[in-house]
Amino acid sequence: LNYIPELSRMFPRSKFVHVVRDGRAAVNSLVDRGVSIKDVNVSDAGQMMDRWARFVLRAKHHCDRLGPSRCTSIRYEDLVLHPTQKARELARLLEIDFSDAMLRHAEAVRFEVVEGNGSNGATGENRNKVVQLSGTERTTVQVQKPIYKDSLTKWLRNEQIRGMKLEVHHARALEVFNYTVKVI
Repeated sequence: LNYIPELSRMFPRSKFVHVVRDGRAAVNSLVDRGVSIKDVNVSDAGQMMDRWARFVLRAKHHCDRLGPSRCTSIRYEDLVLHPTQKARELARLLEIDFSDAMLRHAEAVRFEVVEGNGSNGATGENRNKVVQLSGTERTTVQVQKPIYKDSLTKWLRNEQIRGMKLEVHHARALEVFNYTVKVI
């Protein structure tokens, strides 16, 4: 994120896709999976929301400065609920042909979990290749799954997250990406 301006200068034809997720869902997911964040108390949902708000607003700022021909922000929830429409939009931005195989990554590629960081050995439609995934990355198991909707509302069942008092800057960041601030 911090390197977007520099990367965009180094690679003037580069394009960026910022995937943003409702901060409450992101915080819930990090807590559920036990992911640690440098200088953040992961048991403090407010502190995690602070980090999320700063992060997504900074990404949006960089994206806005680059303009719509080089950068777009897309809501994770929209990508999950409307995968074909959003994948077509992303393909247009990236100036590549859309293929239905983009929506079936779990079928199109064989995944192998390896020690360390892993390396990418395949492209989306090449079934004979293997994508190596890091055994140390906590999201590895999710990458191997087809698109699923379970995570979209899971945070609503977490009383700590659901009942969290949102600070003004949390609400502003949620509203910038058209998330509902008040939860009933």
